[in-house]
Amino acid sequence: MIKSDLYWSSNIKEYEIDDSWSKHPFYSSKEYIEYRKKWNLVSQGKLLNDFPLNIELEPTYYCNLKCPYCPRGVNAGERKSQHMNPIIWEKILKECKENKMPSLQMDHEAESMMNPKFFDMLKDATNAGILDTWLHTNGQMLSEKNAIKLIDNGLKKLNISIDAFKEKTYEKLRVGGNYKKLIENIHNFLNLKKNMMLVI
Repeated sequence: MIKSDLYWSSNIKEYEIDDSWSKHPFYSSKEYIEYRKKWNLVSQGKLLNDFPLNIELEPTYYCNLKCPYCPRGVNAGERKSQHMNPIIWEKILKECKENKMPSLQMDHEAESMMNPKFFDMLKDATNAGILDTWLHTNGQMLSEKNAIKLIDNGLKKLNISIDAFKEKTYEKLRVGGNYKKLIENIHNFLNLKKNMMLVI
């Protein structure tokens, strides 16, 4: 393991604030269980699949924050800030559907919801039969309107990057972000999910 991998594995933590997803019938379905079995085998180097089980793509390279440690800032100018070309998206989705790919991460270094077509892309992925759609977000755009769209369009996993416990630390690390707005968005999202009687 190289030093950077060691740093990330020992210092970066994820915390699950709502485990109700695991009780949803979707996660006990035959398709989901089979996909997760394959995932475990692939991650252990015990299975070489004909087509990826998961791909991670960038719907946009725009972001609403300017975090000092983000590759977007550190490597400024290496990539253009632009939205994914719809033709490229259609080609990717077609291949994923034809090969029955079960999982898609719609995020990487930017804020995916800044692409005005993002929610359509999410709906397209769900309609294409992709079981497990993921979004990693900074949470600033997680308004009630957007939260409803995420749930309605089939999102299964939502990761929110916060990187700080206190407001003062947060606003140093997540430059341009609003800590109070973020916390409010998270609570509103969880309440909305519960009230809609859906689990993502």
